[in-house]
Amino acid sequence: MADSVIDVWHGFGNIIGKVSHDGEMGNAVSSFFEAEFVDGERPYIDVDYDADGCVKRFVLSIFGGCERRGMAQFLRCVADELEKPAEKLGGTYLIGHEPFEEGDALSIKEKGKIGEARLNWWLKSIGISYVYLDQSQDTFPDLFKGNVKRPDFLVLLESIGLIAVDAKNYTLSATGEYTLPLETELKRVLAFERLFRIPVWYAYMGTAAEWYWISALKALEVGHVRTNREKGENFLAIKLEHFERIEKNEDLGKLYTHRLPRLDQNSKGVQVEDLGYLR
Repeated sequence: MADSVIDVWHGFGNIIGKVSHDGEMGNAVSSFFEAEFVDGERPYIDVDYDADGCVKRFVLSIFGGCERRGMAQFLRCVADELEKPAEKLGGTYLIGHEPFEEGDALSIKEKGKIGEARLNWWLKSIGISYVYLDQSQDTFPDLFKGNVKRPDFLVLLESIGLIAVDAKNYTLSATGEYTLPLETELKRVLAFERLFRIPVWYAYMGTAAEWYWISALKALEVGHVRTNREKGENFLAIKLEHFERIEKNEDLGKLYTHRLPRLDQNSKGVQVEDLGYLR
């Protein structure tokens, strides 16, 4: 019996399945398929049986466009695997969720959930010690309803210690920059760092297993302040060259040498006086 493992990211979690064959060709003597849903929406399953107790109809429903696309991709992978000769089986397939077509644009909140879920999966996949913080409003103490922003994760790194990490699912601009809201995001994160004495890092989602990390203090130092013309809100534009590209566990060592600038009067665009609630 030869196995193939299929691991498909579907927007808010993973579907992990195993296809097994007993035989030389795709129409093997026996095959079975099993799937595990990880960190995703709970699927709805309905099975109808005939008079002899055999399955005659099987329905699997997953809510949300991103999940449906992921499931369609997943089933295509299963079909491909079942067509393979047994000696060709083996390996793991990681497939990014399919891009949304026009009319399927995600909200900022939805993109944020995808970023959090994706980083949660990635941290789990590399075997690192971390805590995923519940972001439900009813778990927020009053402290986090004003000038302090709670991070998404607390991560324990051997060479650094405990750090806080906030996942970002933003699109890299044509000029090679990532953006970061100033008032509603960075200032509130720096307040968390000051109060809890835990350094905060941003992890921007790249490809399936690629992240771009930058410390909150470095973002403040190297980012250029710009204004959103529609909303009149300030944000930072940060060149990709200032981020650390992290893809696997050993890459996290780059964070140890990543410069943590001193928060002082020379930080670009933002003065310490502007962060009065940090003191």
